[in-house]
Amino acid sequence: GDRGKWATTTSSSKRKQRIILNGRRQQFDCASFNAETRVTATENSIEVGGGLIENEEQFVEGLLLKACSFTVEMLERNPREFVEFLDATSRLRRIDLRDLDLSSDTALCLVLNLYHCLLQHSLLLSIEGPPSKKSVGHFKRVSCYEIGHDVFSLAELECCLLRGRMSRPTNPRSPYIEAPKASQTAYRHYALGATDARINFVLHQGDLSFGPVPIFSPEIMEEQLNAATSAFLSRQVKIYVNRRTIVLPKVCDIYRKDFGSGDPYDCVAFILQHMDEDEQDKIVELFTDETNAPSVKYQPGQQTFLTNLTLML
Repeated sequence: GDRGKWATTTSSSKRKQRIILNGRRQQFDCASFNAETRVTATENSIEVGGGLIENEEQFVEGLLLKACSFTVEMLERNPREFVEFLDATSRLRRIDLRDLDLSSDTALCLVLNLYHCLLQHSLLLSIEGPPSKKSVGHFKRVSCYEIGHDVFSLAELECCLLRGRMSRPTNPRSPYIEAPKASQTAYRHYALGATDARINFVLHQGDLSFGPVPIFSPEIMEEQLNAATSAFLSRQVKIYVNRRTIVLPKVCDIYRKDFGSGDPYDCVAFILQHMDEDEQDKIVELFTDETNAPSVKYQPGQQTFLTNLTLML
């Protein structure tokens, strides 16, 4: 039957076979994550800082670090290192997301890093090159990792887990893709507790509007969220004082209710705290005339996609 974790998914109203990218090794060949067991160096372990990693969160951090060391050109020059990475991703099947405290910073960092690792992995192996406006929906709905007891696509990690408790999109447009309705029902018990609007600015969509990705760590997550949010907004927010116009990122249009009632001024109030002083002053100046409020518009959707992600240093 077409049920369970191997079920097909829906893309453009058609049933599509999932592409599982971390199936190179069988699960019994992969070391489990056990605090009492230190594993020896094996092909499906990731070395970071000279020491072997056993903790699930640190393992995924190391996996993303390794993933972002590759470019499409490097794969051809050094395939062996990429094969070692593929072997390591098989170990994700040993991580049981049901054991996580879904409201914790640890869970948010882990799933953000998993999402970005899968995005990088999918971009590198995209046979037809980077996705396009037309193909990105399919790309996000069929590119999957098997993690623990389930299979998760990019769309499912984003919409059902990371955005599980956040607002639904308003008129979603490429590259903002909703997970199929069946997934939203099947994966709702994995929804993270986070409702932080900054997630909109750090969740990379694979397109040129987004910059380097951080490797999120619970101990410094607040600083990382602030830095990545400020970096994104400094590139994407445009302020035209003479025209009395503020242009916001497209994501502020799609997920406008994450910032309040859905009024664009709610989003302006939110982003103000993450802008540099010069930009803050310009925005405040535009609002000093209460009888002539500025116009708020949105950037058009970005339609050019990357071949690979880079890390925020």
